[in-house]
Amino acid sequence: EGFAQRIIRRLSPEDQDSITSAMAYDEEQLGRYLVREAYVVSGTATVGNLLVELKTQELPPYTDSFLVTDAAGRYLGQVDLNMLLGSPRGARLRDIADSLDEMLTTDMPLLEASNRVKNSGRSMLPVLDSGGQLLGRFSLRDALDVFQEHFEAQIMHLGQVADEDLFAPIAVSAGRRAGSGHCRPQGV
Repeated sequence: EGFAQRIIRRLSPEDQDSITSAMAYDEEQLGRYLVREAYVVSGTATVGNLLVELKTQELPPYTDSFLVTDAAGRYLGQVDLNMLLGSPRGARLRDIADSLDEMLTTDMPLLEASNRVKNSGRSMLPVLDSGGQLLGRFSLRDALDVFQEHFEAQIMHLGQVADEDLFAPIAVSAGRRAGSGHCRPQGV
């Protein structure tokens, strides 16, 4: 833990705040894993403003929609790239934002959040605090990582495989299991 604290102190104040904020949540809560980098736009901006800005900006990976907030940072909705391109250039983003989308909260269980993203039909969902402030996003890619880890843990549990057995030679792993009663030879 001391080593981790020394590394954290070497980070920028912004990164230190992000880590401190994430560590305030339990390992099974979404707040610990949300991604704070998202393409956020003001609801007062127009479609034309955003299109001009997009020509000069590099989009974060897997960006197919933009999160729209008010001046106080409260979430208003999402604007898909297709919706953006099909809207009049003078339209305000708050007026075309889809606010009916599902949103996630920081205290939500990680597996539940992953299922909601998977079932949403979107590449990501916004993560909000209890006051409606946009804190970040949780993507389908993040959800797939959670599922993979969850199912690997289930398989290990079913096979009663300890972590040290995963990387041990087969003979050593088999010997450990035989000695612990996990693997008993069958008589013929």
